[in-house]
Amino acid sequence: MKLSAELRAACAVNAAVIGASFSSGREAASFFACAGWASWPGIAVSAAVFGLLMGMICHFAIETGARDLPGIYYRKLDVRCGDAIGAVHAILMLMMGAVALSTAGELGMLSLNGKHPYLIAAALAVAVAILAAMGGLKPLSALGLVLTPVFILFFAALALDPRPAQAGAYLSMAAMDIKGNFPVAVLLGALFACLKAAMACGVAAANAKGLRPWLFGCMCAALMSVTAASINWALQRAGEDVWNLNLPSVVLSARWGVFGYYICIFVMWAGAAAVLSCAFSSLMALFSVQVSKPAALLLTAVGVIMMSAAGLRTLVGVGYPLLGWICALCLCALAFFYERRRGKNTPALKSVR
Repeated sequence: MKLSAELRAACAVNAAVIGASFSSGREAASFFACAGWASWPGIAVSAAVFGLLMGMICHFAIETGARDLPGIYYRKLDVRCGDAIGAVHAILMLMMGAVALSTAGELGMLSLNGKHPYLIAAALAVAVAILAAMGGLKPLSALGLVLTPVFILFFAALALDPRPAQAGAYLSMAAMDIKGNFPVAVLLGALFACLKAAMACGVAAANAKGLRPWLFGCMCAALMSVTAASINWALQRAGEDVWNLNLPSVVLSARWGVFGYYICIFVMWAGAAAVLSCAFSSLMALFSVQVSKPAALLLTAVGVIMMSAAGLRTLVGVGYPLLGWICALCLCALAFFYERRRGKNTPALKSVR
C-alpha cells in the first residue's frame, strides 16, 4: 500500500514527538494524566494545536521555498529574526540530540553485558541517526511508521494489564493536583503542543515540499492524538501513585518481569534513537546552507557528542526545556507577526537561505 506524502512526513514528525515525550511516560503524566478525566479534552486540544502549528510551518516553508526554520524567518520577518531563531533552534537541536544520545547510552548500561555498554548503545543510536539523516524523508518516515504502532501497542498492553503496579520502591516526584480541572488541562495541552512543535518543526520544514499543509497538519494531529491517548489510558488505569513517578512506563512494565524490563528498555532506546535522528536531520538542514552535506554531518555529530558531555541531568533540568520554550514562543510569534513584513523581502534576502 502506497502511503501519501503527507502521511510519510507526519510519521517522520511523530518519530520525534513520541521519543521526546512519551517513551518514559513522565511528560505524559505531567501534562495529561495528572488532570484525571480532563486529560482527554487536554489531549484533543493538544493534538489540534500541534496540527495547526505543523500545518503553518509546512505552509510557510512551501510559500518561501525555505528548507529549514530560520529560512522561514529570514523571508517572512527579517535577517535579525532569522539569525536569532537560527541560533536558538540550532542549540535546541544540539541539546535535544545530546539528551537522546545520553539516554541511549544510559539504557545500554542497564541492558548490555560486557565492555563499554554505554558506548555501544550510544554508537548504535548515532548510526541509526546518520542513516536516517542522510536518507532524507524516507528513512525518517519509515522510523516513525514503525515506532508509532509499537508505542501504541506497548502502552495499550500496559493499560490492559489488570494487575496493580508496585510504585512504592521507585523514586517519585510531586505532581500537580489538577484532577478534573478542565481549563488547566486544556492550557497544559496547548503548551505541550507548542513545545513539541518547536522540537519537530525542523523536520516539518525540511520535508514540506510538495505537501498539502492542511492534510499534513491533520495527519500530525491524528498521530499525536492516538499516541498520547494510548499512554494516557495506561496511566489512568494505573492510578495517581504511578503518575507521580519519575519513570511511569518502567514501573508499569515491571509487572511483566524480565520480559517487561527489556521491552521497556528497547522502547525507550528506540525513542531516543528516533529523537537523535530528527535532531541530526534538523541540524544538517541548518548547516548544509553554508557547507557541504558531509561537512554538515560531521559538524552535527561532533556538536551533539560534545554537548552530551554536559551530562544528562544538566541538559534535561536547565538548558533543554528553557530553549524549548523560547523556540516555542518564537514559533507562535511567527503566526502573529509575519504579516507586518509581507512584501518587504528583497532579492538579496531571499538568496540567503
